[in-house]
Amino acid sequence: MQKPNDILSRFSDNLSRDLEKIKGIDSAQELIKGIYNSNIDQLIESSLRIQAVINSRTKSAQQNNVILDDSQENSLYKNISENSLINIKKFTDAVILTKFIFSITNDRENSKRQENFTEALKGAHIIVDNNLDHSQETDAQQRARKQRNQQIYNKLKQIGKERPSSHHKTANKNANPDFSINAGFSFKECLFGLTADGDLWFQLERTPLKRDKSTENIFVSILKDIIDFIATILLLGVNIVKGFSPIEAILHGIDFLEYKYKGENIGQYGTSAHIDSNPMILGSLDNIGVNNDITIKKMIDDGILQMNHEFIAAA
Repeated sequence: MQKPNDILSRFSDNLSRDLEKIKGIDSAQELIKGIYNSNIDQLIESSLRIQAVINSRTKSAQQNNVILDDSQENSLYKNISENSLINIKKFTDAVILTKFIFSITNDRENSKRQENFTEALKGAHIIVDNNLDHSQETDAQQRARKQRNQQIYNKLKQIGKERPSSHHKTANKNANPDFSINAGFSFKECLFGLTADGDLWFQLERTPLKRDKSTENIFVSILKDIIDFIATILLLGVNIVKGFSPIEAILHGIDFLEYKYKGENIGQYGTSAHIDSNPMILGSLDNIGVNNDITIKKMIDDGILQMNHEFIAAA
């Protein structure tokens, strides 16, 4: 039996671990306070700015479309190592996902906000949709719904990486491919995309698929054919795993077998009966924005995050 409090406790512990990794960094107090007081839009800007600094230090700034001037680097990140910047970005992205997921799952019935949030942590397949009956939409309502979903998708994909998946195969993935965000200990992988109807969907994965950086490694070469074979057997398709870390591809395949056996999604914090064919349909994207962002303080006060007000003490 997966108890909600146990799941929330494990998630809070992981978020605390991500926080601990940046507490000893120069200017940590200022950075944590900024993360604590920022809304999702501001956090995404911060995440992109940090990535721009990392890219500039590795001589690849041209790959990022965020313009960073010298004063920004000097004032915030000048004395921070690249490894520490990576940890700051992971924590920032973890807070973005925490606020995003809770904002969605908190919308309809406040009495179920804890239940909905924990179900998301367990790997539920969630479709964000304010208007369940699309057949009743006017043309104007349909355009507004799709536009809002596209806007949030476009925001999130800025801090994610394109990642092929087998979800929502009828969607136009040439125009809107699936993406994933990996955020420290808190979120091994949040996979998201748009449905064929233009609605945003997401789910948390227990085992991420990451691009392999050592394609010349002998171990990778030996396992390549094995991975392709296993992937084919598991119906994932060879094209989905080619170019990804072989170990994580195998583990993801094991998760797929468990999913087929149990009929449940395999998330980082548990399993969920809400698979693609039985999604949770929740929320309003209107909860995400400058004026409506849920605060971390509110989540701590309500017992959703069991962190003993570490954020507040730091800020």
